[in-house]
Amino acid sequence: MSESYGMAGKRVLITGGSGGIGGATARLLAERGSRLILVDRDEAALAAFADELRSGGAEVLAIVADVTVEDDVKRYVAEAVAGFGGIDGFFNNAGIEGKIQSALELDYSDWNKVIDVNLNGVYLGLKYVGRQMVDQGSGAIVCTGSIASERGLPNTVAYNAAKHGVLGLVRTFASELGGTGVRVNAVFPGMIDTRMLRNIASQLMPEMDGAAGAAAAGAAAAPLGRVGRPEEVAQLVSFLMSDQASFIHGAGVPVDGGALAVMDNKG
Repeated sequence: MSESYGMAGKRVLITGGSGGIGGATARLLAERGSRLILVDRDEAALAAFADELRSGGAEVLAIVADVTVEDDVKRYVAEAVAGFGGIDGFFNNAGIEGKIQSALELDYSDWNKVIDVNLNGVYLGLKYVGRQMVDQGSGAIVCTGSIASERGLPNTVAYNAAKHGVLGLVRTFASELGGTGVRVNAVFPGMIDTRMLRNIASQLMPEMDGAAGAAAAGAAAAPLGRVGRPEEVAQLVSFLMSDQASFIHGAGVPVDGGALAVMDNKG
């Protein structure tokens, strides 16, 4: 087992818990001795991933829920508290990319799907996990934003708007929860090699397979010249949840290989 970095025994809830960044974070925190509450709407994937972590010795509570349904969010919080007695860390991470299409052409129904998951789902998680943490008098929340929280990116209007909104939510909750013992921050992943990025790349570059497209996108966007790994985002999430980040609050922290540093110049 790796060093715990202050996460041993912490009760950590992760939405999108069986996905790319969520799954990588769960694996890292399992290695560090955290007790995990994994939330996902894909029942089969969630069950298989939870069994994988348990086989390695992790304590895992798996909850099938839809982050856009208020009653489901209330339930996953209640089940987490019933199972583990509280929630110390919350990775508010579930998200979808949506259709890659011009803002002038995107159907309103496609807009709503992305806003519902990527913004409304984040708000509901902040609201109900936040209440639990305030009652406890402690906790750390990390929301998944994006480099799209800071820049306008073409053909992703709903995703871009939602991720801008995530930063607004983080800043607002941080302003309201200061002094309660609860910290709220966001991570801003750049081009990270996940299913999501591969799907986007395959839509934008149909002549390439998804993996090659993701690698090319990462190399083009980041001064470090490569696509990022989900595990690299997980390291930042773990740090922000730990007491080592005790004075970091209301921040959006990039993990993007330097992409945001140059996007004003590159466009």
